[in-house]
Amino acid sequence: MVTPADDRSRPARESSRASLGECLLVLLVGLAAAGIFWRDTLSSRFEVISGNLGDNRLIIALHEHWFAVFRGRDVWDRPLFFWGADHVLGFSDGMFLSAIPYAVLRSLGLDPYVAFQIVLVSLTLLAFVAGHVLFRRELALPRTLALLGAIVLAFSTQIAFGRYAAQNLYVCLGPVLLLLASSFLRDVEAARARALVFGVPLAVLLALTFFSSFNFAWFFTFFLLLVGVLCVAGNARRSRGLATRRRMVLLLSTVAVFVVALLPFLVTYLPLVSAGFVRGYDQAIPHLLEPAQLLNRSSVLWRFGRPWVGARSLENYALTPGVVLVFLLACVHLWRHRRQPTRNQALPLERLLAPTAIAVVLATTLVVRAGEHSLWWFVYEAVPGASANRAVMRFLYVIGLFTVIVAFGYLGRIARAGRRGGRAAALLVGVVLVLEQYADHPVDLISRDAEVERIQRVPFPPPGTSVFFVVMAEPEGADRRSKWPNIVAQIDAMLVAERFGIPTLNGYSGWYPRGWDLAPPIGSEVYLERTRAWLARHEIRGRVAALDLARRRWLPLGPIRTARVADST
Repeated sequence: MVTPADDRSRPARESSRASLGECLLVLLVGLAAAGIFWRDTLSSRFEVISGNLGDNRLIIALHEHWFAVFRGRDVWDRPLFFWGADHVLGFSDGMFLSAIPYAVLRSLGLDPYVAFQIVLVSLTLLAFVAGHVLFRRELALPRTLALLGAIVLAFSTQIAFGRYAAQNLYVCLGPVLLLLASSFLRDVEAARARALVFGVPLAVLLALTFFSSFNFAWFFTFFLLLVGVLCVAGNARRSRGLATRRRMVLLLSTVAVFVVALLPFLVTYLPLVSAGFVRGYDQAIPHLLEPAQLLNRSSVLWRFGRPWVGARSLENYALTPGVVLVFLLACVHLWRHRRQPTRNQALPLERLLAPTAIAVVLATTLVVRAGEHSLWWFVYEAVPGASANRAVMRFLYVIGLFTVIVAFGYLGRIARAGRRGGRAAALLVGVVLVLEQYADHPVDLISRDAEVERIQRVPFPPPGTSVFFVVMAEPEGADRRSKWPNIVAQIDAMLVAERFGIPTLNGYSGWYPRGWDLAPPIGSEVYLERTRAWLARHEIRGRVAALDLARRRWLPLGPIRTARVADST
């Protein structure tokens, strides 16, 4: 016999089973998509690591620095490279947030390369899960369409190419930040104190993202401010109505938390800004896109047999043609229905689709150039922090994030419209958008076995060594490393420094200390003279050692003295 209590509890049990089933489905789809996306790394059993011999090896060295900091071995703002210079951490992205799971994996016994790769894989899975929740909860998309949208968000050709420099993958935090922001705005509108439950983690996470990947954090914040300005301009009366005392307290409290959490970033980077470390607008020009580069045709679906355009082509930062086309159709739809009330009034993100679409168009025009001219000049001159961004094309990662959201928001409206075939058409388009993300970019170019052997083969330095520098790089033509012999050797020195906990004069980053110019061919007379000058200028004392990278040996100080390098020791 079924009692009334059983009848009331049955919907709850069925809802719980449905939620569990959807969670399992999301997990399985995410793992399958990640398996295809990271197929080269996974099939090699993590012998192949993402990136080339530049940025990602630098980022591994920075993660090793944080691992040493968490163990109490290093000073947080003084990595063991460019020794003698001040504010060294500020010369590159801090990579703090990704260093936390990295340090956990290293503590479990994984080597730097496997730990680094697992962090990258985890970031894309995080973006997939958060993207699915975002589409389901904040845009009310059907389950299958939300899964397709999450795949495009997390495993796009943009993200595939972004593996070259792991700081680009911080865009995977975008869906998480948007989830927190949407929940925060919903509770602020209702003037509920619960808004701080979402506002505080939003403020802390965004602030620490500035400390980890400045480019992404700045572009993301700039885009949100652009959306905010459009919202206020489009509905000034409603905006004034929302400015009640209680709502302002919630907003200002969140801003205060953000400012406090931003202190590590400010302490790290403001001294460099005050010292004049800013980018000239002329440095940004080569990183702006020509109109023809606004479509990414490097996926297998759009290549049509032509060879990949290469790692240096700016079109790899752009979105695929299908996503762009659906976005343009969404813009037309939003314009035609601009005066109609939004169906889901309780969902802030649904109501913000129109200003977001306008912001995407405006932001895209900013990163386009005609010859030497671009609207980015106005941003560079007027917006604080813009002068620190040389790689302006990375703005396309943020633009791409919101473009996909608008495109799938439009497909969701088609699916919910109730018209015959609308849902099937939306799903079919979603499938096509997923298929066009399949790419065969050769971006996993680091051999873990070769890297581990290369660094592990370096013997322990002479007893009492307090600082070292590299005197010989890999012999010319020895392997593909010879393409960038100086850069590779500089990063090798950084990895050796972190392995032994002994600082090095060498280094590589986005900025270089003033007076540091150890870039000539390593081992040349000019290089040795500048090394001696750096030691003397910064009064570096103690036992200075020299590492011959080509032969994996530490040189005695006698031969170095003849080159007048160790006079100050």
